[in-house]
Amino acid sequence: MPDQHDTKFQAVATSLLGLQRAADQARLANEYDTAIGYYTQALEFLRSKADALDITNEYDLLALRAESYGQLGNLQAQAADLEAMAALAKQMNDAARQIEVIVHQVDVANQLGNSTEAQQVAETAVKLARETGDRKLEADSLTVLGQAWEQLSDYTRAQNCREQALHLYRELDDRSGEAHTLWNLGAIATVTNKTSLARDHLEMALNIYHSLGDRAGEANVLNMLGQTTSDYARQRAYYEQALTIFQDLGQRERQASLYNNLGLVYWRLGLYSQACGYGEQAVNIARNMQMSFALSMYLDSLGRALLGLGAVDRAQQIFEEGRILAHDIEDRAGEAYYWLGLGRVALAQQQIDKACELLQQAVDLFAELEIPADQAAALAWLGAAYLAMDDWSAAHRSTLEAVELLKAAGDASPEFPPQDIWWLYYRVLRAAPNTSLPASSQNVKEPGLVIDDKLWTELDQAREIMLAGIATISDEGLRRNYLNKVQINHDLVIEWTQNASQKGVSLDALTEVSRVDDIQDQLKRMLDIGMRMSIKRDVNTLPNFIMDELVELSGAERAFLVLLDAGQRKFVVSSGIAPKDIETVKIQASPVLDKVATSLQAVLTQNVEDKVMRVDGPPELTRRTVLGIPLLSSSKLMGMIYADMRIINGHFVQADQDLLTVLANQAAVALENATWARTLEQRVAERTAELSTINRISQALVSELDLNAVIEEVGEKLRAIFEVDTVYLGLYDPDHKKIYFPYNYYRGQRYYDLAINFGEGLASKVIESRQPLLINENVAQHYSEFNIETQDSPAKSYLSVPITVSDSISQSGQTVIGVISVQSIKQEGLFDEADVRLLTTIAANVGVAIQKARLFEETQEAKDVAEATAHELAETLDHLRATQGQLIQSEKMAALGQLIAGIAHEVNTPLGAIRASIGNISHALSDSIRQLPELFQRLTPKQQKEFFALLEKALASEVSLSSREERKAKRALRKHLEGLALDDADLIADVLSDMGVYSDVDEFIPLFQAEDIAFILQAAYNLSSQQKNSQNITTAVERASKVVFALKSYARYGQSETMIEANITEGIDVVLTIYHSQLKRGVDVTKNYSEVPTILCLPDELNQVWTNLIHNAIQAMDNQGELEIDVFQNNGYVVTQISDSGSGIPDEIKDRIFEPFFTTKPAGEGSGLGLDIVRKIVEKHDGTIEVDSRPGRTTFRVSLPVRA
Repeated sequence: MPDQHDTKFQAVATSLLGLQRAADQARLANEYDTAIGYYTQALEFLRSKADALDITNEYDLLALRAESYGQLGNLQAQAADLEAMAALAKQMNDAARQIEVIVHQVDVANQLGNSTEAQQVAETAVKLARETGDRKLEADSLTVLGQAWEQLSDYTRAQNCREQALHLYRELDDRSGEAHTLWNLGAIATVTNKTSLARDHLEMALNIYHSLGDRAGEANVLNMLGQTTSDYARQRAYYEQALTIFQDLGQRERQASLYNNLGLVYWRLGLYSQACGYGEQAVNIARNMQMSFALSMYLDSLGRALLGLGAVDRAQQIFEEGRILAHDIEDRAGEAYYWLGLGRVALAQQQIDKACELLQQAVDLFAELEIPADQAAALAWLGAAYLAMDDWSAAHRSTLEAVELLKAAGDASPEFPPQDIWWLYYRVLRAAPNTSLPASSQNVKEPGLVIDDKLWTELDQAREIMLAGIATISDEGLRRNYLNKVQINHDLVIEWTQNASQKGVSLDALTEVSRVDDIQDQLKRMLDIGMRMSIKRDVNTLPNFIMDELVELSGAERAFLVLLDAGQRKFVVSSGIAPKDIETVKIQASPVLDKVATSLQAVLTQNVEDKVMRVDGPPELTRRTVLGIPLLSSSKLMGMIYADMRIINGHFVQADQDLLTVLANQAAVALENATWARTLEQRVAERTAELSTINRISQALVSELDLNAVIEEVGEKLRAIFEVDTVYLGLYDPDHKKIYFPYNYYRGQRYYDLAINFGEGLASKVIESRQPLLINENVAQHYSEFNIETQDSPAKSYLSVPITVSDSISQSGQTVIGVISVQSIKQEGLFDEADVRLLTTIAANVGVAIQKARLFEETQEAKDVAEATAHELAETLDHLRATQGQLIQSEKMAALGQLIAGIAHEVNTPLGAIRASIGNISHALSDSIRQLPELFQRLTPKQQKEFFALLEKALASEVSLSSREERKAKRALRKHLEGLALDDADLIADVLSDMGVYSDVDEFIPLFQAEDIAFILQAAYNLSSQQKNSQNITTAVERASKVVFALKSYARYGQSETMIEANITEGIDVVLTIYHSQLKRGVDVTKNYSEVPTILCLPDELNQVWTNLIHNAIQAMDNQGELEIDVFQNNGYVVTQISDSGSGIPDEIKDRIFEPFFTTKPAGEGSGLGLDIVRKIVEKHDGTIEVDSRPGRTTFRVSLPVRA
């Protein structure tokens, strides 16, 4: 039952209809427990009204509750509801509903492992359909029977059923049924390894779904196509296409399935970071939607990726969560996979006894469930655990049984790579005690010795199986990743290569793998990478993203990213390099990076000797292929990419260099943008810190009137803030020409009662110049330039600022009364302009405090000035915060962002209408199908004519009334009908009003007098509503099409800098279409277009001009007024005038509106860059922009030259 505190749905749960609505709302919100509670209450309420029991409604409620149970994985409860639905369908003698129930019963029985029961139930459906003579139902039931036979692994019968169904669907010209059956046949062919046949079926299904506009069907076929190919690159492409479609359709459940599939592809390739990313998304969706069965699968996939990544503890948490869930929902196969995962985790944690126990549980459960291929995987890892505890006999027994099971499994596709099993078996044989193998195998554990023929056979078998997994892969980078990122594959390659070279076997068997790079797919991936990279603004996470994409594209075994910071190389992120080897790899990579930094070009080097990972073996293991790529932004070197791999995995070639150069260029721009964003954030943080420091000092001084206490407080605060070895505060005595130092902390020690003559030291220069003095290097040289003698060696960094106070007598209004200085004898370049600003502000506050101490009344006025200054600084900070986000993005992105609300409204409104209309049609059609046969039996021929006449009148009605007018018309109609002494006047008036019929109904009086008038009118309403909802859909589609066309037109030219011929008015109309939702609320648009020639231009940039000017005009009118657009030709120019009826631009700022950063909008609502960029775009086209403004009319005039 729903929680009594869950008030979100209780407001409507006050009646049967209210309970149904509350349940539906909860179900659509994926709150299935709550939904089940309300459906249960609704069923109880319905059954309590025995005199008005509605079997159809009861059936529908049970169906929705069964669906909710299924989402939660409560299969027993779902099966019980389906059984009740079957009884109701039989009671209604509704064959269609009976078969609908059987479809779900077969699915549930299969999930519960009752495949035989599912097959028997499906046979019943076929028999029932044939008895009814309904060939559509027969085809549907044959499809279900095929599913049941498939679960029983009887693929011949499954195929036969689906071929019969396919024949029927084609006879019926049911294209959707035909496509679905072809998809099912493709699935069977995939399972039975008939890849070519599978692809034929699936390609036909894909074409049919495409012709029908069924995008969900297309996506499902693409998903299945991914499972028909062993080419991981093609798998990835199919899954990504399917995922994009489901994202567009908003089908999150199917999105989760594709995320999981993509995660498994990356897991098999050893790209564990990407696998974890996709796995987390799948798990999050399944959790949010309470998809228990799906979550049980997805947690296992995520756990595998985490284990591969080395996140052992996190993997253990995920596997344990999944094991508990699988147990709760009685998913025994899932439970077996989790025992296997937990066993491997224990082995990685060196908990060998626990690993053996867990892996044995997996072995036993796989054996019980008759899943031999995965039982073999569990046995192989159990053997590895026994080997870890030095029990060779048990290890040999387990791995040998694993290999034999794998051989016997034949075509069965294991969930885990089969080479893992062979490799673990080989390792056990390799570790055999000397007495356990023939003499030829003695001491085989010593590295570098040739293994005997038996071991070589097993090792070569593992190599063959490993390469079979990438025999057809079309992406060289993924092939390399498969060989060097999956640990077992990596170890296998090295072991096989060492022994092959010693045995004189050609290494071609490993290095020559057929492949054909898919250039189109690579280009698509680069565009996708660039788009994703451009939206990442976190400079801390962006390098990791770049590294993941670099490795995925190139297959590099080792790689790292270097960024330049003040000319110094900063090692940011790496892949494939052990922490202990990083420094050595950096040294080895230095010559390549030096060459890249000097030439600013990519460097490709072959056969570089590896001085880090030394292994015995042929050159293919000891030499590497190396790539160095510069990260350039506007010809400025921002950093470098280094990548290498052993040549046993192949050589980098020019295609790799070109691909990574594109990636590096994208990365450089993204990093520069991210750094810019962070710099803005740092500036805001610096200003915040400055204000905080100033406030702390001001608070300390505000109540202090004692001069010595003020000076002491300031000195101590400055020592704490700047953390330097010299701080002093000097006060100038103009009468005695002396500078006294009441606070002097010099080179780590306090000194008292010191004074110098004015003119000595740099302090005198600061007082004399009345300006701050910042010296960050060569301080001694400045002493010489100023002819100042010094007894000690000068500081390395020096900063002094004058202390000034207000003085109404002096010409400047300020008098210098002293100096504050901070210095470092240890470090050059310690201070910057921010420190100058901070110390100057502090000095101003100190001057105020000193003046206050000397003369309290004058100080009070100075204090007000200081507070005003602090307030102004605070407002500046607020402004920086408010505009920070806008300055991060380019003005074009900001302009596009202004369209989002309007576009969303323009598209969502017709989509909402379409959804509502489709739902109404679906319900009305369903009711009509059931009602029409009975209706025609009840109506006399005369009544049938009256019925259709009424229907025609309703369909012809185009009356559109307000709610108030509709109520008035309905009352009048009801009164008229009551005057005709009709018993059901209220009912008739209600239904006729809903149909849009309000008058001239006397001709239908005989029909209204029928006993079953309620049934007749409901049938008429259902039929008329289908027509009206169809018209609604047509109207909505036309509106959405206009918006889509406008958006395509807006973006069609891309970012090319090549000018093309374009029509000015077309671009303006595109922008007006996009702004339609804002304009229609109160802006009258007048377009005066003369015939003008096309011009050479950058259409995308001119669209930005029209967007900015029209948006500004709408804002200037507060969305109410007149917008006039004139386009005409004048003296070789095409002139565009955009005029609005807003308040106008004041004369005093009219000359400044095109200045960068000038804006009249409040903080956070404008960057002041819009009109500046508009001006630059116009000037780029050799055009001009002018503005005329007066109250009530402002006109921007853009003149662009006509040129060939």
